[in-house]
Amino acid sequence: MIQRFGFFGGSFDPIHNGHLNLAIELAEKHRLDGVFFCPTSQSPHKKDHPPIASKEARRAMVTAAISPLPSFTLLDLELQKTSYCYTIDTMRTLISLDQESKTKRNYFLLLGEDTLEKFHTWREVEELIKLAPPLVGTRLASANLKKGLTPIPTLDISSTKIRERLHKGQYCGHLLPAKVWDYIQQHKLYQNP
Repeated sequence: MIQRFGFFGGSFDPIHNGHLNLAIELAEKHRLDGVFFCPTSQSPHKKDHPPIASKEARRAMVTAAISPLPSFTLLDLELQKTSYCYTIDTMRTLISLDQESKTKRNYFLLLGEDTLEKFHTWREVEELIKLAPPLVGTRLASANLKKGLTPIPTLDISSTKIRERLHKGQYCGHLLPAKVWDYIQQHKLYQNP
């Protein structure tokens, strides 16, 4: 039997409830067997804004955030790299690893609607769509939705806003999974130096 797996990449700097909401909603609505959360080492689309938290901290936060969800798994292929990471390369690696292990999976790219504006600029985007058709969580409800657009309740949360709040010493426990909030406080991440 061929499994259906979502691929959710990003900086996750930090991972927050909006990320989890998107993944859970898309996984449920599209009957996915699992979701790989893949924190990137460095996004080519954020060259001027590298992640603030270390790879190790982002790995730990993603692991903590998804720990209550048995079908969600950390994939650290991109964290092992030191250069820019491209989703097309990661997908090819995943497919190759599946072939070696004789695992049968179909992949779907999980995206928030905020990603669509620049999606056409992604490396080898046409090939990427063939390897992992996008599933996009959107606020837009329409009877004529394009394939893959999925109306879901969205949470207006961003990692940027969370970092800004933390920098000011403001509470963020309502925006993050409790384990991630605890990790950030314990390790004093994103605070004013």
